[in-house]
Amino acid sequence: MFDADDAATLTLQSTSAVSEWQDKSGNGRHVGQAVPAQQPVLSPGALNGRQTVLFDGANDILSATGVGALGVNDVSFFVVMRYVSGSGEDLPVAIGQTGAGRAIRSMYRAWGGTTHAFGTWANDAISNLSADVGGAHHLFEAVQEGQSVWFWRTGVAGSPQPRSLPNMPIPVNFDGIAVGSQQGGAVSNYYTHASVAEVVVSYTALAAPERQRIEGYLAWKWGLQANLPADHPWKAAPP
Repeated sequence: MFDADDAATLTLQSTSAVSEWQDKSGNGRHVGQAVPAQQPVLSPGALNGRQTVLFDGANDILSATGVGALGVNDVSFFVVMRYVSGSGEDLPVAIGQTGAGRAIRSMYRAWGGTTHAFGTWANDAISNLSADVGGAHHLFEAVQEGQSVWFWRTGVAGSPQPRSLPNMPIPVNFDGIAVGSQQGGAVSNYYTHASVAEVVVSYTALAAPERQRIEGYLAWKWGLQANLPADHPWKAAPP
């Protein structure tokens, strides 16, 4: 769990360059970047008066190894973010590393695409939900269980649900997590030009009550509650 509005979790290399983003889950899965040229920067007041972390889409990435991802089968991603622009194939959050056939888990915007997607390296599920490149911040969500992926954007479900992965993904075989791109040797096309407010990753496929509670928490915290569907259990008040 990475929260850009919690200044205590951000280590700055300079006035605004982020060299480490600490995990708030209590599991110590912090991500960092020692190379100044690849560090994202703070963007004060970017989302309803709260700061976000801005990745430049050229080479910015915060990552870590040894973070408990090895052997993960199912995953749930929640990212409050804005795609500032889009080129190549944008991966704002991923576990594992490039080249590991069907053994990574990533939430992304497909090459030249305009919609929210999920991939396990050459094995993709693509939703009908707009990535809104150049538009507003949204809560992008993906829950993968086995060969099925469900998508939401601030609690609004994709259609049809679930989407099918073409091949059964295999367990994650590289113990890493990254924000801003994907780890590995071939990442030049995967850097994301994005304003990232908060990231929540669960190494399980969350059921509806847990997913909706996280949706409610993130939507109300970041001022996105108006975008929740009318029948959402946390539409009227935060959890």
